[in-house]
Amino acid sequence: KDGRVQLATAGAATTFATPQSVVSGIVDFSGYASRLDLGRAGKDGVEQFYAFGGLSGANSGAIISTGAEAGANGLNSTLVLKNAADAEFAGMVTNPVTAGDSDGSAITTCVNIVMDGSAKQVLSGDNSFNGYIQVESGTLVLRTASGASHGKLTINGGKIGAITNMTVSSAEWNGGGISFINSGEAIAMETPETITIKGDFLKSGAGKIMMDFNNFDTIDLVDENIWLDLIYVDGETLGFSDDANDNFYATNLDTYADFQWVDGEDGLGKVLQVSFTSVPEPAELAIVIGAIALSMAVFRRRR
Repeated sequence: KDGRVQLATAGAATTFATPQSVVSGIVDFSGYASRLDLGRAGKDGVEQFYAFGGLSGANSGAIISTGAEAGANGLNSTLVLKNAADAEFAGMVTNPVTAGDSDGSAITTCVNIVMDGSAKQVLSGDNSFNGYIQVESGTLVLRTASGASHGKLTINGGKIGAITNMTVSSAEWNGGGISFINSGEAIAMETPETITIKGDFLKSGAGKIMMDFNNFDTIDLVDENIWLDLIYVDGETLGFSDDANDNFYATNLDTYADFQWVDGEDGLGKVLQVSFTSVPEPAELAIVIGAIALSMAVFRRRR
């Protein structure tokens, strides 16, 4: 309820796959503005992994952070989400909000998030944690607090999505996809939720990146030549083709999607955009025709 719990663990550094601390069920804050701190003083620089079966809670004042007691500088606490069921947490995953040092200086700690479940976790609060985000499986949907920025985003599998906007220092794609939802606010603005990458965006994996538009409302956008911003990259786009359709493809649409890169404001960085049409683009149409021709050839041979 309305209180603070500090969860600390012992043991040598490990990985997200073998966390030192495991809570197999969902941590439920319910409607309370409670606080959960991960780690304690004396673990300077050693990454500690805390696994949970999910997070839920409807109070925006709830907090997940690191230990904020005096001398807690250097904590590196990683939250591993292993959801077997969908859950939403409206509170904040954040840096310490109380400076416990005797001289009043800020406590320097780090909170990271790894998504490694089979379901979806939504973090819809004012998240301002300063560590990395890593997606292995399942779906992580995250909102970044205004003015905040997280560390590097690494997508190895599963899906990552934003609420309003997610901001990271850099990004690397090795597999998996990106989810674009269509909230009421986004529909009113005729734009999807966006991702801002303040540094470089590196495509390391082979193949195209899946762009999931499940439940995305395109009814007023089809064939209107409206280009919507999806991803802002302030740094370099590394490993990508000039033609964005070579690197991205859409799923869960009853229309067709066309992708393009455009220069950012004042020529800085790149912006990935999408437009929706009722008929496929020529390149996509050629693929469809080729697939039909191949199917007919196979059918003739069988006859």
